[in-house]
Amino acid sequence: MDKRLNSDIFLSTFNDLEKYFKKEFFRGHWKSFKQMLKEGSRFNPIIKQFKEELFEYADLRNAIVHNRSNNYTVIAEPHDFVVKRFTEIKEQIVNPVRMNSFFKKVYTCKLTDKVSYPLQLLHEKLISQVPVVDENNRVVEIINPNTIAYWIAAKKKAYTENEIVQNVIRFKEFKNNFDFISADTTVFHAAEIFKNSYKKQPTGRYYDALIITQNGRNTEDIKGIIVLSDIAEYI
Repeated sequence: MDKRLNSDIFLSTFNDLEKYFKKEFFRGHWKSFKQMLKEGSRFNPIIKQFKEELFEYADLRNAIVHNRSNNYTVIAEPHDFVVKRFTEIKEQIVNPVRMNSFFKKVYTCKLTDKVSYPLQLLHEKLISQVPVVDENNRVVEIINPNTIAYWIAAKKKAYTENEIVQNVIRFKEFKNNFDFISADTTVFHAAEIFKNSYKKQPTGRYYDALIITQNGRNTEDIKGIIVLSDIAEYI
């Protein structure tokens, strides 16, 4: 079997992506590819992420195809690395990584636990955030090494392992600095949430974490948790 030409793969990918944008983001309304990029990047983090590269691929598409009386003729062949990158982008757009890929056991502590317990979790499990839950198993705060440090600094006396978590989190510098996210949310949308959190009060501070539940509600079981470094490549 003859190997497909790069131009064939590129144009097929371009056409598939164009159809996908129209169907998923513009309800089937006709718009040029560049129009969809410009408009879509304002409301969709996925398009926004790849906007500049896709603009270049739109120009390349016009460069390799000559239109004469609606009879398209290929006049150039794109390089292998171009085709590879374009197909990778299309796959990330059509089948983006979602939060259910980050499902894992999440270690929590209770308001009435001694502070030694979350400290033990942070050390032994090599994690950076421990959600604090109330009697209804709802997350009320997150405890991390900074929380402990501010508590010790505020008390101005020796650390005591018998102090309960409820008293420790009162000294947290940035309170309620987290949010909930649904399992179906894409990594691109999660990255946007982190970026927008930096603009919220207190300014200049990203969320400590995003807690994953099935539908993004605090009343649901915790399915996973992510911090900024988990999806840094998408920021």
